[in-house]
Amino acid sequence: MPFYSRPISSHKALWFYQNALHYKKPLSGEKVTMKQITTRIKKKFFFALALPIFAVLLLSTNYSHAANSPQSIYEKGVKYASEGKFEDAQRQFNMVPPSAVRYYKMAENDLKLVANALSDPKREAENTHFFEGQYYASKKKMQQAILSYTKAIELAPEFVNAYTARGSIYFFGLNDREEGCEDWKRACAYSECTAFNIAKERKICK
Repeated sequence: MPFYSRPISSHKALWFYQNALHYKKPLSGEKVTMKQITTRIKKKFFFALALPIFAVLLLSTNYSHAANSPQSIYEKGVKYASEGKFEDAQRQFNMVPPSAVRYYKMAENDLKLVANALSDPKREAENTHFFEGQYYASKKKMQQAILSYTKAIELAPEFVNAYTARGSIYFFGLNDREEGCEDWKRACAYSECTAFNIAKERKICK
């Protein structure tokens, strides 16, 4: 990867900016001509003007990489889906690189829901509410996430993803173990037992 395309932290950019302003001082007893002094003043003046611009460019490169990270790509897909923009969401989820294992797996799962919504207009509403819940959960708006998952379940009583997600919000987000276990148990009743079985193995659900 070429130097100019590598991400750089704000700390490194600031260090570069601060240290580049320093220039070598003459040795003790060394004679310095007026021309040398003038040259050094010009150099310092140039650095003082140019390097803040260079530092901004480095920082903006860093922010650009953050904006194109697997997490931000995935979260943008969730946002599109929460607004019912399933084609845009599909494009975003397909952009998540396989190397980002965590987000790639979540995107794979969400692509199935998006495909259901695109193939059957009757399922758009339930999936929109589900992704609303995902979006609110990512923003730590737990009560709003619960409401959105509940709306999805009301429209589709066998929506196992919504039960599992709502159970996780109850259990981990609101510290309500009883409701969390109940939702995982409901999901298991509709054949999705992963969360409930793990909870039983760890003896946190009965």
